[in-house]
Amino acid sequence: MNKIIYSNILFENFRTSNLCSFYLSQDWRSIMVFYAQKGSDVVHHTDIEALKAEGIEQSEIKEITEEEFEAAECLVRIINGKIFFGKTKEEKTKEENEKKIIVLKRQLAETDYVAAKIAEGSATKSDYADVIAKRQAWRKEIGDLSA
Repeated sequence: MNKIIYSNILFENFRTSNLCSFYLSQDWRSIMVFYAQKGSDVVHHTDIEALKAEGIEQSEIKEITEEEFEAAECLVRIINGKIFFGKTKEEKTKEENEKKIIVLKRQLAETDYVAAKIAEGSATKSDYADVIAKRQAWRKEIGDLSA
């Protein structure tokens, strides 16, 4: 964890992924993130001199705003030979599906009592036909989202 003290305020920054670390620059007017491809990696920093110190030429260095960098969740990498910021459409879809599956599994857990009642004989399938139909639909949706 890096710590920067500026104007008696302590900022702690942390790694949000193994490709992303967020740095605060000392220039409060506009914080820019400088980046460049170095081999098969992307290096980035808010201090352009830090990139130059790694042997990167000025002409290879590009910049984006801190806001753009944060909007990409500080994720920057090489995909198909090009620098790519943020998550791919496939990654976003997978995350959305995983969240939906969690909700659906929670709904199944909340209606597990129906199966117990039917198994114990205190209720019939016809008593809970609507809940049973929903549970079947939820299971199908989980299967579709998992595929």
